[in-house]
Order: sequence, then structure tokens, then C-alpha cells
Amino acid sequence: MKHAMTKGHEDNRDHLHGRSVVKQFNKNNKKSFNFFSHSHPDNISPLIAAHWADLIIHYWKDCAARGELKKNQQLDIIDFMPGAGGMAGLMINTLDSKLAVEPDFEFTYRYLPVISHREYFYKLQKQVQLKKYLISEKIIPLFWNGIKQEACLLRPTTREIWKPCNPVVILMHDLWEKLPQRLLAVHYGEIFEANIPLLIDDKNKQGSEIWQNISNNNEICERLNQADQYATRLNSTPIPYPEIVFNLLDAVKDLVSAPNFMLAASEGYANQHSLRSIGFADITRHLQAHKETLTLPVNFHLLENHHKKLGANSKQIELQGGCVLQLALYGHDDADFRLNRLSNLVNTAIFQEIDTISQAMRVVGEDISLDHRMNLLRISNYDPSIFLSNFPALLAAIIKNPHLNQVTWRGTLEKIWKNVFSSIYDESIFEKIAMAAMHCGHWKLARMSLNKGVEIYGKNPVYLAYLIWCDARTGYIEKAWKDLKSALSLHPQNTFFLDIQQRLDDRLKQWNNPWLVTLRHPSLPIILEPLDESHAEALLYQYRDRQIAIMTGLPILLNIEQVYKWIKEHKLDSGRIDYAVMHKDFGFVGYVNLAVSHHAAYFCFWAGLDFQGNGYATEAGKLVIDFAHTLGIDVILTSAYSDNARSIRSLNKLGFLELAAYAEAPDDDRIFFYFPEKHPEKNRNMVEELIDYYKRENLQMTILPSELSDSDVIF
Repeated sequence: MKHAMTKGHEDNRDHLHGRSVVKQFNKNNKKSFNFFSHSHPDNISPLIAAHWADLIIHYWKDCAARGELKKNQQLDIIDFMPGAGGMAGLMINTLDSKLAVEPDFEFTYRYLPVISHREYFYKLQKQVQLKKYLISEKIIPLFWNGIKQEACLLRPTTREIWKPCNPVVILMHDLWEKLPQRLLAVHYGEIFEANIPLLIDDKNKQGSEIWQNISNNNEICERLNQADQYATRLNSTPIPYPEIVFNLLDAVKDLVSAPNFMLAASEGYANQHSLRSIGFADITRHLQAHKETLTLPVNFHLLENHHKKLGANSKQIELQGGCVLQLALYGHDDADFRLNRLSNLVNTAIFQEIDTISQAMRVVGEDISLDHRMNLLRISNYDPSIFLSNFPALLAAIIKNPHLNQVTWRGTLEKIWKNVFSSIYDESIFEKIAMAAMHCGHWKLARMSLNKGVEIYGKNPVYLAYLIWCDARTGYIEKAWKDLKSALSLHPQNTFFLDIQQRLDDRLKQWNNPWLVTLRHPSLPIILEPLDESHAEALLYQYRDRQIAIMTGLPILLNIEQVYKWIKEHKLDSGRIDYAVMHKDFGFVGYVNLAVSHHAAYFCFWAGLDFQGNGYATEAGKLVIDFAHTLGIDVILTSAYSDNARSIRSLNKLGFLELAAYAEAPDDDRIFFYFPEKHPEKNRNMVEELIDYYKRENLQMTILPSELSDSDVIF
């Protein structure tokens, strides 16, 4: 150190890193901060947003309890680092979900992202996920560039001066870390400043070229002495000097005249102890790792002193991973007590947990259980970046798991989707959410994600192909075919489109008799389509309720090979008409069958395990019965086990009536039903029709009329 620094060389300092920026900030005393970009905070995540939200709500509730809030005025959150709007959307979603369980909180809030130029305003307006908030004025951009002028709210049609009416929340995130700092050091009571580029790029330079004595800078000397005697206590210690942050805090103090709560979190040093623990080699390594920005860890200890100078109370909390959270209260009584209560809410491990969870998700392979993956997502508060961190392995695990809990994973993907903002994540997020959703049977979410991608990025062939596939797998095969033809006209050689074309063509060629058509429900989002091998996996999954086979008399199907075989056998029997019940949002939800014999048919239906009790199978049954009548089927029969109360109720809802017939043992636990004739003038004896049906089809069951006639049966 003794040979590294010399006196003098106080002139020609404009080349020092950050000094030109400082001059721009202070030029003509205008204090403009147009120089920093509206980038995203590096520490943005749903987990951290939830932590901010807890602190903000506690602050609001404390102010309300002290009578400091005006009920007829909104609460303002000013975000000085809103990125392209993603942070605003994430914070609003998080705050709304937390306030929903605070029924006694009667206040409303609005989110004010600070913008310093109109180009950013137009960029914000293009964020499709934020449109509803901009229209409802839950988000109102706050135009302010640091110059001594009044800040303006940019409403959709007007512009008005902003004046705070209630205590304000100010979010700085990790802005301090992104602003240039000067690098100082104390040597034998004198203060030196480093030329940062020379410090890290040319080790052959002499100390006098790298370090210049600035002990005659009274402002810096005074500030360091006021901050717990830096000149005597931090000898031979690198000292980041956040001059731009000081000036920005001064400007914010002038802007926000109301009491306020400011939050900032960046990599940095909370106190003199943490400053004394670093060396010049540590600082050099940090700068070399940040060569593009040449930014330094933040000196929160000096910032605490500046907050105090401005009349605020602040508290620095050291978090894991070298991060510091700084809470500051301006204009509040009993500030120390209130700060202590707020700091007690802070989870000091939370910033490090995000990195840990992300690393854990990246290293897990396909063999790690999906439950463990879901737990990582849950702990991260359903962070899309965690979802993306090892997506190929996650998707492979979902595809390969025969016991996947689709309902739970659909809920998990919905929570991840709620945290997706296009300005935070790259374009692939929409495709990957859609892929996972399709494999979990959540076709609604897949469409939402893909349509959002199209809305933002245009008609990408991948998005279009997946949207066509969504229609093809949810019963809308005619629409899928039409859209596919249109897509192929634009991209005739696209292999994805050609593959879908082959699959759809193979399916449609099999629909070669009057029964093999699609039947659309007039009001519900369900469509019936001929059952084929394309439904096999979804059928097996929904058939996992063993009661379906037991109560319907259908075979037990334990694996995909058995399902394929069963479907193929039915397709070879022209008398068996099988329909898959397809839901627009969830795909395969049930099954309906008619076993046709001359003018009569035997009816069978079931709802998949995840969709029982929704009435889908019953409504699908009505569609099939009405359609059968149009093809000349006058007699529709069925049966149910006497202990199958659920099926009996559904048959009654459909309009089936009980027959005065019974079967001999061992089949005497059956109840037989018929559907009233469409042409009652034919006056058919339904018991005889049932007996004749069983004889024609060589079914091994003896059915006899009961002592009661049809008209004597009491329902």
C-alpha cells in the first residue's frame, strides 16, 4: 500500500470510471437520471415479490392502526426499477392474492412505475399482460426524470401532477448495485481514488497511475469522517463510494413529500465490520466478473449515514449470499420501533434460497420424483425461472410417469403461469408452458400460453402447430384441419405441420360409415368423436378408477397395450360404436358406447375419474341417443348393477325407465332399463325386445319377465 499510492495527480480525473456519469447527473444542477436503463431487477422472483408484499402490507396495516391513512385516498407504490413492466405485474398479482385474505383492510392501492422518457411509456403500453391494469388505472406510469420539476401521472387520456396523499412505498430493488460507484481507499489518513479500468485491466501500471490522492475533496472527506471515522478505522480498505445514489436519494426526498417506506436490496456491505473483511483482491475479482458494467457491491453503511442526514431511520439486514436488505422510514414517528418490527419479518435466507432452488432443479435428473420437483416449485412460490431451469428433464419425467397426478400438476402449472410476464422471460416460456400443459391434459392453459405468444411475438410456426394440435386433441378436428391447411399454404415444408397432417389424415380416413362423425353439445364445451388409438393414453389414465370396469362390466385395462388391443377389437366389430367424450379445455373426459343390433342398441357410458360428477357423461349420452334415433335405432336398452346408485341416478336423469325383467343367477344383481320410444305408436314390448336382443347377440344371460308389467313399475 505504501508504494501503491502517492500524493498529487488530482487533475484530469474525468476518465475515472463513473465520474462522467456523475457529471451528467449533476450537470447544471439538474439531477437527471436518464442515464440508467429501465432494466429488470436481478433479484426478481415470485418468492421475493411475496416477501416484499408481506413487508408492504405490514407497513400499511401499521399506518392504518395509527390513523395515518386517509380512506378516500389510494396508497401509492412507486417502483424506480420496473423493467418493462414485468415487476409491476408480478407485484400486483402477489399483493392482490395476499390482500384477498385481509378482509378488514379497506384501502386500495395503485402501482406507479417511474419512467424518464416517453419511449419507455410506449414500451409499457405494449405489455399485453398489463393492459387491464393500465385501463383500470391500477398501474399509472409516473413520469419523472430527476430534474427539478413536478412528477406527472400519465393516465390513459390525461396527464396530471402527482401529489402523495397517503404514506408511500418506494421500491428500489437492486438499483443501487447497478449504478456506478467511485472506489476509494484510506492510506495513512489520506484518501485516494482508483481508476477502475486501470485497476483491473493493466497490472503493469504504477500505483500512482491507478490511485490518485483526493484528500482535498472536502465533501468526500467530511462524509467519510461523519460515517464513523472512516479515515482512522478503515486504513488500507477498499471503500465503494455511492455518490450517484446520494444524489438520487436527495432528489427522491424532494419528490416524495409524504412519509414513506423505502426498500432496497443489493449485493453489498452493511457495516464497517463487513467493509473491513474485504481486501483489494476481492474488489478486483468482483470488477473482473463485472467487466461490462464495472459495478461494485453497495456501501450500505454510507447510505445509512445519508438516510440519517435526510431525516430518515434506516436498518441494514445482511442476507445470505452477500446481499443486504435496507429498510428506510421517512417522516414517521416511533420509526426505530416500527423498523424493528418490519425487520423481524425478514427471512434472511430468502435471496439465497432462490439460487439454491434453481441449482437443485438444474442438477436433478429424470429419475428424481415429480413430487420433489413440485416441492421445489412450491418453495419458490411457483417461479417460472425454476420451471425453466431444467425443463427438458422435467418434461421427460412428466411424460414417462404413468401415475402422474394430472389434476395437481394442472394446478401447479396455473400458478406458474400466473407469474409469467413476457418482459421478464424469453419467448420460449410460452412454448414450454404449453408443452407441459398438453402432457398434463390442460389444453386450456396450453391455448392461453400459445395465444399469448402469438399476441406478443406473432404467428410463429411452432405456436401455430401446437394450437392446431390442441384443437385436434380436444375434439375440434375439423377446425384443426382447416387451420392446418392454411398453415401449410404458408409453410409447405414445415415438418411439424406435415406430421400433424399425416396423423389427421389417417384418423379421418377411418371415419367411413354414418356413425363415425363428431357430435357437438349445444351448450357445454364437449364434443363426441369416434374413439380410436389417439385416445388410448388419456383413456387409460381416466380409466384408473377400478370401479368403472366393475360397475360397467367392461374389461380391466391395466396398461397401454391392453387399451390399444381393446380399441382395435371394437373397431373391427361394426356393431360396436364407441365415442370419446372430449372437453375443449381438458381433452378426454369420458366414453359412450352403443352396441347396435338391427333396430336396437345397448347403451354404455362412463365418466373419467377426474371428471365424475360434472354431468359430462350424462350429456354425452343424450347426444348419442338423439343421434341413434336419426339413424333408425328405435330401441335403446341398458342395465346397471343394483348397487351402482350413481349410474342408476344418471340413467334416470337421461330418461331411462326400469324394465319389468330380471336375470337368473348368477346375473340376478342386474337392473334393466329402456329408453322411451321415439315413436310410441309402434307399441313395442320392451321386455321382449330385451330378450330378443340377448338372443340375437348370443349373450350368455337368461332374462325373464317379472311378475310386474312395465306399467306397474313404480319409480
